[in-house]
Amino acid sequence: MLKKLALPAIALILVVFAGIMTVNNPPSFLYGKLPFQSLSKQSVVSLIKDSPHPITKLTVEDGYTWYGAKADQGKEIESLLSAMKKNGWSFIQQEGAGYFFEQGSEKIVITSQTWSNRHVFFKVPVTNPPITLSSN
Repeated sequence: MLKKLALPAIALILVVFAGIMTVNNPPSFLYGKLPFQSLSKQSVVSLIKDSPHPITKLTVEDGYTWYGAKADQGKEIESLLSAMKKNGWSFIQQEGAGYFFEQGSEKIVITSQTWSNRHVFFKVPVTNPPITLSSN
C-alpha cells in the first residue's frame, strides 16, 4: 500500500514545487512581447530585478529611452514623478497611460506600459539634454 502511494506523492510534491517556483520567479518565456527589439526578455527581467534603483534604464531605440520598474502598487509612478521633478520638469496631468510634463516652454509626454503584473515600462522621448530617471 505504501509503495502505491509513494510515486503519486512524489509527483504531487514535484508539481507543487514547480508551481511555486513558476509563480515566484516565472521563466522569461511566460512574459509578453517586448515593445523594443534590442534586449531579450531575460535581460530585461534581470536588469530590473538586480537594479538598486526604483527605475532602471533599459535601452534607447527609435528616439525613445525605455526604462523599467518593479510594479509596486503605484510606487513606480511616484518614482517617475520624483525623478522628473529632480530633472526640473513640472507634472501637468495624466491622461490614461500618458504623463504630461513641462519645463519652460517645452512639453513632453512619458507613457507607461504594464508588461507583467511585476514590471512597468516607461517610454521617454530623447531630449537634449537627456532626461535621466535612474542613476545608471
